[in-house]
Amino acid sequence: MPFNILLLPLLGGFIFISQWNCTRWYAIRAEKERLILYAAIAGLGLVVLTYLLKLFAAPWLPCGPEPDAICLPVWWAKNIPFENSGISMTAFLLGATLWAPLNHIGPWNREAQAARVVKKQGTALEQFLATAMDQSKPRHVLVSVKGGKVYVGRVVDAFEPADRDPNILLLPTLSGYRGKDDQMICWTLNYDEAYSDIAKETKPEVRAERMAEFGIVMPITEITSITSFSYDVYHKYFIEYSKGDIAV
Repeated sequence: MPFNILLLPLLGGFIFISQWNCTRWYAIRAEKERLILYAAIAGLGLVVLTYLLKLFAAPWLPCGPEPDAICLPVWWAKNIPFENSGISMTAFLLGATLWAPLNHIGPWNREAQAARVVKKQGTALEQFLATAMDQSKPRHVLVSVKGGKVYVGRVVDAFEPADRDPNILLLPTLSGYRGKDDQMICWTLNYDEAYSDIAKETKPEVRAERMAEFGIVMPITEITSITSFSYDVYHKYFIEYSKGDIAV
């Protein structure tokens, strides 16, 4: 097989590993040399799969008698003057499309694979956010951002390992700022009263819409620190290190 014919399987392999949920996280984070190796391995697998399809499926293709038959393999062999170009093109098409149905299979869906990557290879921040969003053990976090603003709330959505512009969506319960001189937190706003009023709304869709209006999107680049926040622990040990008129 001529070398230039192998470029299509390589491209198909690159598309496949970049889009299949099982490999896309690794492809995005990989260095260029390793990415080419991953694409080459995937391309080789696609070529092998194409040969197997040719061996076992081609005899079942409905090709009628010559000369009026409409048969893609026969037409390709007559009109494309490159040996094994059909194998190359089929491998490319498989790589460019096969990832889509595979991504809908249960263990390979986006959420499951993102959780797997975060658990095994995630950064400390990614693992912390995953724990904070665990619905079985919901917890509050305290987020400090550039400029001195401070928020307490629950992380309702966070970036996935492959996101190029990572950010989090926080539903705040408290907000304030740090003093320039002593860095003590001064609380300025408590959202609990507003949430209590929203909870009295009888229509669920209205409650959800109003709660969504309180969400704050924070780019990771603007966050200086993020930590767990317990109201009980705060009242017992750290209340003296903050000030403000709002009781927390």
